[in-house]
Amino acid sequence: MSKIQKKKLLSNDVIQEFLEKDYKFPLHENDKFIETVSSLIYYLKSFSNIKRFLDYISLILKHTFNHQLSFIVPLNEKGEIWKENIKFAGATKNLKMDDEIKRYFNNFDFSKNFKLKDDMSFEKVLNNQFKEYVIKSYKVLSRGKCRGFLYTFKKDTFNDSLKYERNLNFIISCLAIGLENYSLIKSKKKHENVDREISIGAEIQSQLLPDYCPTIYGVDLAAHCRPALQLGGDYYDFMSLKTNISEKRREKARWALVIGDVMGKGLPAGLLMTMLRGMLRAEVLTGLPPDRILHDLNQLAIYDLDQSHRFITLFYSDYDPRTKKLRYSNAAHNPPLLWKSSEQKIIKLDSEG
Repeated sequence: MSKIQKKKLLSNDVIQEFLEKDYKFPLHENDKFIETVSSLIYYLKSFSNIKRFLDYISLILKHTFNHQLSFIVPLNEKGEIWKENIKFAGATKNLKMDDEIKRYFNNFDFSKNFKLKDDMSFEKVLNNQFKEYVIKSYKVLSRGKCRGFLYTFKKDTFNDSLKYERNLNFIISCLAIGLENYSLIKSKKKHENVDREISIGAEIQSQLLPDYCPTIYGVDLAAHCRPALQLGGDYYDFMSLKTNISEKRREKARWALVIGDVMGKGLPAGLLMTMLRGMLRAEVLTGLPPDRILHDLNQLAIYDLDQSHRFITLFYSDYDPRTKKLRYSNAAHNPPLLWKSSEQKIIKLDSEG
């Protein structure tokens, strides 16, 4: 949409035509409500600051409607009273009443989640205390969710024309949209921060997996891992059991070959996988046989896994290129498949216990 089209959309003529069509009452060219609506729509389109927006709504209520006093009680995203953003709007002569209502409001025993019954109770208290005024409460609704309440104080209701009610309902609808927009913007920023952290976590996790396959005498190796989400619990590793020897000698030394999987996906699985990797690499250096490695690893990790209500499956093996001997132990992981060409059969590498 071009700037000229946007300007036309916010013009008084367009807004007047919209209100006359949808609200079925004529508006004069010099009607101050038209100017108010125009500026309010523009503010909603360039929404940036919730405090300024609520201040602006308060000014509209003060100067456009014949209330002695009105105040807005917004609710936050948790459905709790947003105390720091409660706004009062009224004439200067009503400052004493303004202070009294603020005092009643602060002393009133609201439940943690502000519900309709709390609004009704509070309205009843106000009616008993300020009997000279007609007090009304309006729910500020957007997409079926209550975003707050508006209270108005008037000396009488004789001037409540159809035009007055529709104008007020329009302002309340704009208030609801503004509060919803702020909630959506806040939620979006929170999600963006989480996504950024997950992306960094995924990058770190990818660096923890082997970035190349080692050279092992008489063996061709290939590996690939593609998690379902940015972070995952899939794990594989190659570890030399001799760390203080040359690369040439390491080719014929024993190697640990590992495949593992953490229950679930996402951030929790990724954290447990990282924990498992650190523990396993420390255990491998002991040079113990595979069954003892898994037994000791289980003893180390069982408390953390129990607290997280998750489990890890792991296949651990070590291979000696000189003897071509593969030792392995399997902790409930899907059995890897070994093809024996001399016997023309596939063996599932599983173990009991």
